[in-house]
Amino acid sequence: MLKRLLKMLLLLCLIFSSSRILSQEHLSVKSAEDSLKIISLRLGQTHNDSVRRVLNKQFSLLLGATLLRSQSFTYPFDSLRSLGKLTAPDKKFRLYLWNIRMNDGHFTNYGFIQQPGISSAVITLLTDHSDSIDDPDNQLLSPGNWFGAMYYKIIPVITSDSAVFYTLLGWQGNNSRITQKVIEILSFTSDNKIQFGAPVFSKYHENGNMRVIFRYSAEASMILKLEDRKEVILRYLGLREGNTIEATEKPMMIIGDHLMPLDPQLEGFYEHYVPDSEACDGFIMVNGKWEFVTGIDARNTR
Repeated sequence: MLKRLLKMLLLLCLIFSSSRILSQEHLSVKSAEDSLKIISLRLGQTHNDSVRRVLNKQFSLLLGATLLRSQSFTYPFDSLRSLGKLTAPDKKFRLYLWNIRMNDGHFTNYGFIQQPGISSAVITLLTDHSDSIDDPDNQLLSPGNWFGAMYYKIIPVITSDSAVFYTLLGWQGNNSRITQKVIEILSFTSDNKIQFGAPVFSKYHENGNMRVIFRYSAEASMILKLEDRKEVILRYLGLREGNTIEATEKPMMIIGDHLMPLDPQLEGFYEHYVPDSEACDGFIMVNGKWEFVTGIDARNTR
């Protein structure tokens, strides 16, 4: 009983601390970063899931309030090591991402999309529902129904009609048995709303993916990266001068390990999938679509 009361008092103290920090209306971005760093350190030190949730709420509220300031768009937040910061090459938006691992090994991702503004920035909260999205490979999703991931690469793609979409490469811890990597599509509608997913993957699956999700053993490691050097792409594909890629103004290709089960009888049990040491798969950009290619010599990808 005493232990439960102490836990409740701790949670109340954390909530009070969060309210006190947020009430400081004139808190500078640097001061906010210092406060966020303290919360982040506490998050890394606690072993209690309830405390994690409260601290994470505190972190999210303070970060969101800080990102509304226009000057924060270019602020580095260098001291926040656990916070992923990724700016689109065209400076249209910036991603802020972090995740929390609970005691059962399950990961939940959190994030904001920030768009620059004159007097204040525009922020969009990302809410991870990856555990409850039915058929996530083929769903058009919103920031409030996000297939959460820690993105590490943004690839702008200009289509034939001059529209732009952004290809995101990301990692998702998922749980203690299965890890996932994802090729996600982020785009803006005509009224500047954000959406995730697009049917831009050709020759991959018959039903046409909105995103590509790779699922494999949490004990394995998978390569998923961008290649944009023409001579290297030619070598990957075994192409020579005169092939269609030569007509591409700026060739791009996403390279990933080919995943396979340890035993054919384990097909579909992704906790037993590992990279094939001899072959890789890829997606090459052709006329605004990511066209799937397979059987790439793995020796060229390292």
